[in-house]
Amino acid sequence: MNVELTREYTFEAAHRLPRVPPDHKCARMHGHSFRVEVCVTGEVDERMGWLIDFAEITAVVEPLLRNELDHRR
Repeated sequence: MNVELTREYTFEAAHRLPRVPPDHKCARMHGHSFRVEVCVTGEVDERMGWLIDFAEITAVVEPLLRNELDHRR
């Protein structure tokens, strides 16, 4: 059986725009909230009864979000 599994993650990121006038609202550091949706499709493993463990997806996605995109790093 072919299935689709979706998992949602969120992260915060901050930036500033150094070339705008000093009084522009984006001249100061400011942040945004983002939502990432990861979809995996494939055949259900007959032995396990599922496509993939959510923990396997999280093991790949969370380090990318935390180390590459989240402003707290």
